[in-house]
Amino acid sequence: MAYSGLSKGQNVCPSGKRKKMKMSVGYVLSVFVRELPGYVLFAGIFMPVTLLLLLLIAYLRIKLQEGEPGCGRQASPVHRALQIA
Repeated sequence: MAYSGLSKGQNVCPSGKRKKMKMSVGYVLSVFVRELPGYVLFAGIFMPVTLLLLLLIAYLRIKLQEGEPGCGRQASPVHRALQIA
């Protein structure tokens, strides 16, 4: 038997090429999160996302309070009908 450069436990595909192992995205993410320290997860992911959401809420609240001059209740036909009656 000729020496093929493989150790005793390694297998060879019939075509001679090695099979590439496909790793699922879920497996890769689970290994990444398992090895990630808790403070990095909190300070690097949770805090910035939370702060961005709070900033977005504050911005939208300010914009909602400003309003547009022509979009109030006075432009509503129902409101005009109630004022006449």
